Amino acid sequence: MNRNRKIVIGTLVLLLTFTVSFCFGYRSVLKGNIAYLYKKYLKIGKADNNSNVQTVNVQNSIKKDPASDNTIIKKDLPVIYVDRKHNDLNGKDKVSEDTLKTSNTTSEDMAGKAVKDVYSSFQAKGFKIETKDNEIVCVKLHSPGKFVPKLNGNSFEIYIVSDQGELQLQETGGNINHKGEDEIIFNKDSQEYNTIEEARDSLSDFTS
Repeated sequence: MNRNRKIVIGTLVLLLTFTVSFCFGYRSVLKGNIAYLYKKYLKIGKADNNSNVQTVNVQNSIKKDPASDNTIIKKDLPVIYVDRKHNDLNGKDKVSEDTLKTSNTTSEDMAGKAVKDVYSSFQAKGFKIETKDNEIVCVKLHSPGKFVPKLNGNSFEIYIVSDQGELQLQETGGNINHKGEDEIIFNKDSQEYNTIEEARDSLSDFTS
């Protein structure tokens, strides 16, 4: 039963109930009857409408698989390149990202193309495409099994690359001395190493 029909039926039933109850002296139950009928017909009718709106919002917010998404990308939408880092050393996966670059869909030659086509072309370049909140996120994909060092304030972090190409925290340490700008440049560079020892050695300029 749609919302409008429920409202009409509810209104008619309320009027009928009021008339009958008043005429026959059932004033003591009139209030309860009206409250029950209002909840059953009018209030639910409004709730159904809200429910429909919420469902639409939820459905619209569901992320489509970019590999099969035919949506055409609009021009001048923000594009963010990131290095995604996972830290589950404490038993709970904490995700953070280093911003490598910011751009827009026009500059990146994405505008006017289907998401799935951009997904394929950028995957070949070493990035995974995600679409959300009217922006496109390009997640850098690393070589599985490699090690990537990062700086984090006075500490360093060494990540191993997962099978999905994202960074998984493997080791942390301290005694880092550097300028803030050095940290940004080093983290954007995001070099890969074959062994964790090589990744540690790459930090020598910041630990001496």
